[in-house]
Amino acid sequence: MKLRPRIVIRAILIPLIIGLYGFGILLLIFLVTQLILDIFGQLVAFTIMVSLIIPSLYLWYILTKLIRSRATTKHR
Repeated sequence: MKLRPRIVIRAILIPLIIGLYGFGILLLIFLVTQLILDIFGQLVAFTIMVSLIIPSLYLWYILTKLIRSRATTKHR
């Protein structure tokens, strides 16, 4: 069986991009939370962190589904 380079690239790149996107959002939320924590206090920072994480994870889930559906459907 001969491996096609395009399929291999897709198989490696797509999960990598999705993973980096998710990690980047969580890191950004963490940094913003630390900044808010220094300014306001713990309760406010925790509330804002939770309110930011939930939509970003939902967005990440949608992006993952979109990319996976694009990758699995073959172009005719």
